[in-house]
Amino acid sequence: LHLFLLSLILRLSPAMAAAGDAACTAVLVSSNSSTGPYNNTGFTSTTPNPTCFGGGSKNYFWFTFIATSPIVTIKANGASIAKSMVALYSASSCAGPFTQLACGNANNINASVTYNALTVGNCYYIIVDGNLNNVGTFSLVVSSPIQPINDLACSAISLPTPDFCSSPDAFTTFGATPETA
Repeated sequence: LHLFLLSLILRLSPAMAAAGDAACTAVLVSSNSSTGPYNNTGFTSTTPNPTCFGGGSKNYFWFTFIATSPIVTIKANGASIAKSMVALYSASSCAGPFTQLACGNANNINASVTYNALTVGNCYYIIVDGNLNNVGTFSLVVSSPIQPINDLACSAISLPTPDFCSSPDAFTTFGATPETA
């Protein structure tokens, strides 16, 4: 009797979406990672509709990450998936609503986007799909530059004086956030 009831419960229980097949089952990745391979074959998630994604069926693979820097570059490197597409979204939860921040459709194997106004500590969502019904395997690269320790005026680096001179490539503003008045 117990086995019968258990089998009945299992048959009547709604199926859980596969990891990555919906926003609420998004695969958590680091904001500085290269992971994969992933496969979107058979995936059915279809919303939201990224503005740069091409036609065909929607087989979205969802990822999520927590921003560690205001800047992120996301690359979907196709293996068997042809013409990959990638989109970046913000949302207060996996239920949405979703706000598109960036979208990339390179019309070749590897699509990428860069966005430079993330809020450090917030959760963001990534969608990867193949253009024109393309499904298959791909890898995902998420990279965020480390914010420099002297990003704010109160943490400026003191320069020795007088006659301070450094090499041309000794300092950079890469990863720095814009100043506000």
